[in-house]
Amino acid sequence: GTPHVDVDAIVVLGGGLWASKEIPPWAERRLDGAALLRAAQQPGPSILICGGGSPHGLPVLDESTGQVVHEGTAYAEYLVDRWDIPASCILKESSSYDTVGNGYFSALIHAVPAGWKRVAVVTSDFHMPRSRAIFEKIYGLVEGSLGVRIELEFVPVSDAGVVEDKVREVRVEKEAKSVATWRENMVRGVDGCDCATVRL
Repeated sequence: GTPHVDVDAIVVLGGGLWASKEIPPWAERRLDGAALLRAAQQPGPSILICGGGSPHGLPVLDESTGQVVHEGTAYAEYLVDRWDIPASCILKESSSYDTVGNGYFSALIHAVPAGWKRVAVVTSDFHMPRSRAIFEKIYGLVEGSLGVRIELEFVPVSDAGVVEDKVREVRVEKEAKSVATWRENMVRGVDGCDCATVRL
């Protein structure tokens, strides 16, 4: 089951949106996990949904208006409809198009201005190692630059059964390579420049 964690907010990382405006099953798992985590705490904390879309495809458009449907908008509707979570308790961050953006914009647009002290980060099992590395680095830069310490709790949700085993294995391998590349780039960037340039 989902562990009970007392937090100021729950941050859900985006997991894509199909052209039909349907939410992929692994992203639904993330939203369900966030909803269960919120239900375990009274009063329930706000849920921040991260993600404007994906850089790997065309934006999803609303047929009637022609406007872009951000992941955060579709995910918020899911939480309201499926879990009866008040819209006033759902926050959206639609500036990011990758996990690095999720970390950066969740911190600078929401966590720091709101004065959050403890945040739960919810994403899929296969996505969590890279997400954790990125969020720890970015929120660490926030503390170092702004003097604001925000404690992070990482809550992975199972992705078993939502994709074929072979597909999952490929994704896990890809994520591991991405984590290694991220860490190498961060070390190379910090070692090769004045530390002031890596401040937020």
